[in-house]
Amino acid sequence: MNIVILSNASGYGGSERTIEIIAKKISEQHNIHIYAENKNHVNVLLENGLSVDTTKSGILGMISNLYFMRKKLLNSDCVIGNTNKAGFYIAIMNCLFPFMRRKKTLIFVRDFQWRFLRFIRFALGDNASYCVTTKAAFEYLRDQGINSDIISNPVNLPTFLEPALRENPPIILCPAMISRWKGIDLLIRSLSIIKNDCQLIIIGNHIDQTYLSELKLLVEHLGLKERVAFLAYSKNIDSYYSNCTLVVNSSISDFGGPETFGRTIIEGWAFSKPVVSFDCGGPRYLIDNGINGFLVSEGNVDELALTIDIILSDNELAKKLGSLGYQKVLSEYSVEIVVKKLIDKIIPQ
Repeated sequence: MNIVILSNASGYGGSERTIEIIAKKISEQHNIHIYAENKNHVNVLLENGLSVDTTKSGILGMISNLYFMRKKLLNSDCVIGNTNKAGFYIAIMNCLFPFMRRKKTLIFVRDFQWRFLRFIRFALGDNASYCVTTKAAFEYLRDQGINSDIISNPVNLPTFLEPALRENPPIILCPAMISRWKGIDLLIRSLSIIKNDCQLIIIGNHIDQTYLSELKLLVEHLGLKERVAFLAYSKNIDSYYSNCTLVVNSSISDFGGPETFGRTIIEGWAFSKPVVSFDCGGPRYLIDNGINGFLVSEGNVDELALTIDIILSDNELAKKLGSLGYQKVLSEYSVEIVVKKLIDKIIPQ
């Protein structure tokens, strides 16, 4: 089967990492071609040995993209759109190219800010299927009158799990782009009242420079300069997961949030790490509260600090939470399980 994937958002985050994992696995049995815009995304796809074309930005870029995509799409059996921009492109091509209406089309909805959803739905009609990753996005589409299927994001398991050594001081890892809806200021405020000595590493692309400046001023104001590190996103993020004590997802519902999934949660579980998240969006449906992690009332800094303190003070609890999270990854979020569901959706048995 010839499959074309549009993953042409300008940013780079969990949805792009998911496509990298899915595409590599699908390519073992099917022909895959991917259109992507973000340079980091393109480089990883190429490193995975995949066929990739880089798309251009802007109005003129879009016109050029549509022109050059036409031939690949004509020879494809299935088209997969990743996020809003890809869905918009596919909707336009359904209007321009009649042959597109005969293609099997899947649209992944990975956020709550679909500006062109009405147009996409109108242009694609009954030709497209919609996929979401958790019940949070399922309910979002249901409220728009759109039926969808839940297919979770997959996660790669580390090839070798090092023995869990207690870092001194313990490390709290927050893998998140610097954007207001990630709620990083709330996590920093919680650090100032956590009783246990610990370090906080925030790793991700610095999307919002104004917010980054505000966060650094907050760190200085709270006297945390020696305890907080802001690092740019790294392909070697596995080493940070391996060395941390716990993973925190502090995303909130404001400023374009919350998470529709919460990829950092399953990535933490893949390394047998306990996870903590605000009780909103996708994480609400991932974490079994008190079993493989903790859900904290959204925006409650005191409760977040207390929950982190509980984990840092009880090594056995931390190991238990991480172990049960790892078991959930094996049973629900392995690449093989997720890709099988996706292929079954594309090629009904």
